[in-house]
Amino acid sequence: MKKIVIWLFLVVFGLTGCGVTQAFIDLPAPSGGLYPTVQIVQTIGDTQNVSLQSPVLTLKYGETGSGAGSMAYEAVTLTQTNINGTMLETSWGDWLESNIKTTESYDPDGKLIEGRVLMNLPDASILQWFGGCFSCTIDRSRLILQYIAPEPGREPVLSTVYYLEEWGLSSKDVLALGQWAVWENPSSLFPGYTEWGFWENTSSPFTQVTSALSLAKTNLKSVPPTLAVRDEDSIREIIGRQSGLRIYQNGNLVGQVLFTYKNNWGRMPNTEFIGKGALSRVEITMNDSCYAVSVLSPALSPRPTSLFVFEDCGVAEAVENTSSWTVLYDQIRNEQIPGVYFAIYANGYIGKITSSTSDGPVDIGEGGGVFYSVIGQPVNEDFIEARQNLSFMGLGGIKASGFYYATSNVSGNGIDYYLATLILATAPEDLAMRSFGHDIGVLDRVGMPTVVE
Repeated sequence: MKKIVIWLFLVVFGLTGCGVTQAFIDLPAPSGGLYPTVQIVQTIGDTQNVSLQSPVLTLKYGETGSGAGSMAYEAVTLTQTNINGTMLETSWGDWLESNIKTTESYDPDGKLIEGRVLMNLPDASILQWFGGCFSCTIDRSRLILQYIAPEPGREPVLSTVYYLEEWGLSSKDVLALGQWAVWENPSSLFPGYTEWGFWENTSSPFTQVTSALSLAKTNLKSVPPTLAVRDEDSIREIIGRQSGLRIYQNGNLVGQVLFTYKNNWGRMPNTEFIGKGALSRVEITMNDSCYAVSVLSPALSPRPTSLFVFEDCGVAEAVENTSSWTVLYDQIRNEQIPGVYFAIYANGYIGKITSSTSDGPVDIGEGGGVFYSVIGQPVNEDFIEARQNLSFMGLGGIKASGFYYATSNVSGNGIDYYLATLILATAPEDLAMRSFGHDIGVLDRVGMPTVVE
């Protein structure tokens, strides 16, 4: 009984004192929106297929499971220029302890641009909340070694190392209680890992890769990362609301990420009610600049719809308290609000697929889709800036705030992924799919920021 009372207190505490805001009207897609895109997802068992269609870009993604022996691919074609790119991913490991993913991104000529090695440990169950643990995940350590080719076709070399700790109720319900550390030019810190294909230099490749994770933890204690994103723990995170993050550069505090929840009964596309769905603003402060995303959502709508406005922090309050949402559409479209760059309209969700049996309905998979459209006159640099600012939240922060992939039920609104497709679709033709930063790998580099000195 005591646990129930405490839980109710936490919910009330999280829902009060947050203020209120005018609820967004559940409007249809904007007239004449740019880059209208439909993403369709279907997952049956361990096999997932994602397709994305717009007038400027087509995308197909497929994967088989997530453990050792699984594989995935991603193929993108820019329809107006017929330029394409390919991503291939394979998983391997010792089957019992963990698995390692090797990802390769190729240009239109089939030349390797980027390679990544990702290693993560199984879930742990240690944390005790209120005398009991709800299948808690403590430290789901993840390490990413990123390799970039000096030019397409040449052997990639180690460029950046990323280390992440994911904490939460389960591997899918991450509260981002860990940290996201980035080391640039890490060759001296990770000797033996500087060249792509390093695993071929040992008779025990699995052990060599997993040793890099231990090395990252050791370096974290002695060498300040080039960039680190750390969670400020808050009791409100227990109901799925991220409180804030701090950004450190070479050990010095240089910025923060603040989250505001005003629409308590709001719901972003493919997110849950009350928790992440109630998010109304993200503010990313870095040195002397402040970038914001206002999240405008209807209250208690059965159809999750949101307008995401990318802007300077100084205009966020005015945008969120506008007297007419339809007028706001026109103002953004005609660039009449100084400090507002563009907006993204999104609508949809991923739901369960069930089958009727003699014992009742049985879940056999998930399926659904999300629609996206851009309001305004943004260019490639605007999309890059928006994604870069979201990346300063780190992978854990993006998951916890609801901006992660829209590929499973309430996994996220998919805005981060949509921004990545816009970067590809608007890239200069000489760079599109051929240059790092505009290659197909940008779709998979969630929360992997380019460090700004």
